[in-house]
Amino acid sequence: MPHLDQVDESDINLLSRVSRDLDALVKPGDGQIVFAKRGESLTVAGKPMPVIALAPRDVSSWRAGRNLRDRPGIVIASYGDRDAGDAVECKAGSGKPVRRLRLRYPNEAAAQAAADAEYRRAARSERGLELDLPGNPDLIAEGRVLLTGFRSYVDGEWLVSRVQHWLDAGGYRCSVTGEPPTLLVA
Repeated sequence: MPHLDQVDESDINLLSRVSRDLDALVKPGDGQIVFAKRGESLTVAGKPMPVIALAPRDVSSWRAGRNLRDRPGIVIASYGDRDAGDAVECKAGSGKPVRRLRLRYPNEAAAQAAADAEYRRAARSERGLELDLPGNPDLIAEGRVLLTGFRSYVDGEWLVSRVQHWLDAGGYRCSVTGEPPTLLVA
């Protein structure tokens, strides 16, 4: 990584900013800070997480949809070219809408990485999935679920972006939010 300045921001804000620019997850644990590429579904040891297969009978309710507001389109990030004295743009994706990142990055590699990361984030958030089901402790964020028997546009593998586990008078339940697996940058 290039040199980073931390001015008037907390340590966790700095880590969050770096993870957002790299399309990664950050987690402090066991005296270390772990960065993991979002959507790879790997354990800290680098082994793949298991894929949980679900059918309609395993789910209490579900909803899937498209978010047209977050279509990926083109993402533009800029950096300052000291020799030319001007801003240079790096692009990821194609089509519309055009989304410009507000920050100016220190070099071309950082600007391109940020544009690629934002493009992947927008592409993943274009489609969404919500599941409510009886409790399953194997469901974890960054894991994957394989849906079969739902609808043609829902069946397939989904990346779990968030899981909430509840234990109350109604029993043990889970609520899962998912998105398509990481896409390659166009």
